[in-house]
Amino acid sequence: MDNNDTNIDVQDNPQEPEMPDELTHSDKMTGVFTEPGTTFTQTALFPPRTSDWLLPLLLVIVVSIIANIVLMSNSETSFLLKDKQMEQIKKQDVELQKKVKKGELTAEQAEQQSEAMRQGIEMMSGPIGMVISSVGIIVARFAFFFIFVLIFFLLAKYAFKGEGTFTSAMTAYGLPHYILAVQALVATILAVLLGKLFMDTSVASLISADKTTITGLLLSYIDPISIWFYTVLAIALAKMFKAESNTKYYILSFGVWIITGLIMFALGFNY
Repeated sequence: MDNNDTNIDVQDNPQEPEMPDELTHSDKMTGVFTEPGTTFTQTALFPPRTSDWLLPLLLVIVVSIIANIVLMSNSETSFLLKDKQMEQIKKQDVELQKKVKKGELTAEQAEQQSEAMRQGIEMMSGPIGMVISSVGIIVARFAFFFIFVLIFFLLAKYAFKGEGTFTSAMTAYGLPHYILAVQALVATILAVLLGKLFMDTSVASLISADKTTITGLLLSYIDPISIWFYTVLAIALAKMFKAESNTKYYILSFGVWIITGLIMFALGFNY
């Protein structure tokens, strides 16, 4: 009688599966590269950690600042940077002359503005310029990070009816930034070795294609590391927002990348 009662108790109260241990940040960092699906599935079981987005973002910022200093210090790449800046000044001079002809500016005012731009380039090529550009990198990285997190959160939460939070989106977008840190490092090494300006690891940068053209824009999307980043980002969003399928998040991730590129192209910000 007692044995039967014991068996009934065991059947009525099956042992619940044990909760897996929370991954350490180093495990998450490694998992982004090796097992993103498993890593984000396990990460989603626990409250999002600030370190999950802050540390990778800070690493990208540090690598980007170092890369900028290296490019500005290297004789070949610094010359190319200055040459690009001078091309921009020539375009601005053309626009200034148009304003002079329309009577919007006097010839003296146009000359003053042109000279100010040239002095600005000279200042930016020195130590002060490195400090200013470093601050600019920090501000831009944080600003764009939160803008894109907001975009992914709103679409995942309200368009796809996901179960995550804003901090879930921060983790999903933040941890894959370790891949962007690798991209920045590879691009800097290629720039120094080949004497070219590599702002990314795309075919467009490799062959020095003009990204202000349609061909250059399309070639800029052929970027193995960027494709890797957006693939992992899609997986991360799907897992952090408890999706049954990754498909719609692949569309979201790559769609935002492509649309952002098109907007930058239309505004003339491609380089």
